[in-house]
Amino acid sequence: MSLITCPDCQSQISDAALTCIKCGRPMQIKAAQSNVVVTEGFIPPRSLSFVEAIDTCFRKYAVFSGRASRSEFWYFFLFGIIMGVLTDLIDSMMGYIVFGPSSAISILVFFIPNLAVATRRLHDTNRSGWRQLWFLTIIGAFFIWFWCAQKGDQQTNSHD
Repeated sequence: MSLITCPDCQSQISDAALTCIKCGRPMQIKAAQSNVVVTEGFIPPRSLSFVEAIDTCFRKYAVFSGRASRSEFWYFFLFGIIMGVLTDLIDSMMGYIVFGPSSAISILVFFIPNLAVATRRLHDTNRSGWRQLWFLTIIGAFFIWFWCAQKGDQQTNSHD
């Protein structure tokens, strides 16, 4: 028996496993009498808890391919807001009025994973991650948030 890597959580599991032990993703099953790999078609991303979403987003720190569920995106978005408020409080206690060192560190830590999870979320709705450039316009931000709130495609799309 050999080990394979789960495409969702990147954990090592047995090639005979039906599902990933860590994230529960159904795995490909090899036919018993041949080397043909049988797949069950497209499997949409599963809903994640708050802690799972944060863990997944930091494990996929700069992964811009694949898909992200609504829960993964919005829980990470909420976590970023909570951390931003906490770092602003820390900075205000240190005497900074607008922007301090802990806020700068928070922005640096969250910038790339926020772009990555938003790209994966847009891929789930069959849109290009480059549409995030619409954030440069005020009205474009509303479109991005609207698309990120939509239910993802249930079939394969051009970003799989």
